[in-house]
Amino acid sequence: MRQPANEHPTARWSLYWPALAFAGWTLLGLMTSLLTLLGFRITGEPRPPAAAFVMGMTDMYMWGLLSAAAIFLSRKISLERFGWTSVVLLNLAAAVALLLARYLVERAILRSGGIRPGPLVQSITRSFAPRLLTYLGLLLASYGWVYILKHRERELREVQLREELVRAQLGRLKAQLEPHFLFNSLHSISTLLHRDPAAADRMLSRLAEHLRISIRAPDTQLVELEQEVAELQPYLEIEKIRFGRRLRLTIDVRCSSRLLVPHMILQPLVENAIRHGIAPSVQGGHVQIRAEQLGDHVVITVEDDGVGITEKRDTSGHGVGLANLRARLEHLYGSDQSVDVSQRVAAGTAVRVMLPAETDE
Repeated sequence: MRQPANEHPTARWSLYWPALAFAGWTLLGLMTSLLTLLGFRITGEPRPPAAAFVMGMTDMYMWGLLSAAAIFLSRKISLERFGWTSVVLLNLAAAVALLLARYLVERAILRSGGIRPGPLVQSITRSFAPRLLTYLGLLLASYGWVYILKHRERELREVQLREELVRAQLGRLKAQLEPHFLFNSLHSISTLLHRDPAAADRMLSRLAEHLRISIRAPDTQLVELEQEVAELQPYLEIEKIRFGRRLRLTIDVRCSSRLLVPHMILQPLVENAIRHGIAPSVQGGHVQIRAEQLGDHVVITVEDDGVGITEKRDTSGHGVGLANLRARLEHLYGSDQSVDVSQRVAAGTAVRVMLPAETDE
């Protein structure tokens, strides 16, 4: 999908259209030469085939140059800059000048090919009006073509601006998670600092490991599921130290670990489950993280058997974790994603995230 390093798309397309135009005018020149030769044979005019070739090719190549001039003028003499009256007058003046110059150049080429053209005034009187109408037709087509190109350029710029805005918003949303996670981790460490210094020291070591991984992580929005699970481990170890036997954790990955998921998608889901489901429960509980592929989507589920949905537990998406997650998924996948929060039948809460199953291949 990416362009090769030594092949710039703009440079390739800039050569494509002139080459196509040259091939088209050459084909028209050959056809005109053939028709001119047939005219010589029908009228019995004693001219060689080379003369028909020179006349036909010269006529079409002159029109090719005039069409290039029309495109150039349609770019330079725009309605935005000059207005209708000035555009019409400037283009009419340019058309007369270009057609008169064509007569002079054309006659010089024909003479160099051994063909004697008729009197200049007679040639202008006979063919100037139809040539002017033909050129004006080319000019109108050029203005239409330039308008289409400018419209596409505007659309491309708008798309690029939207992409830049989305990237900035995603970066801001992702950046919100890091201080949020750091604050909660330091709070957990502070609760053990005086009660169990050794456990607090182990938690601090795991936090340093997590921050080291975050700093080394590439500045990207999507990572492989395997990396996402690996980066979650230091946080899980911190919480295991904090809660001890009150917290049981299970990770069940039933799909390819190469699937791409949003970076730091698991941490806020697990954090919500522990903080709002397990922590308020006296006996603690079990948090299960499951990932599976269903058709062309991957489903990530984080379940806990804690206190369940209460008035104090925000599951509407207005908290930092879920609101952040919903916004990121909407930016990344549009409507092709979903986040569902539900009360489990037995006890606890389940958060189910569905997103497209994509790989980096």
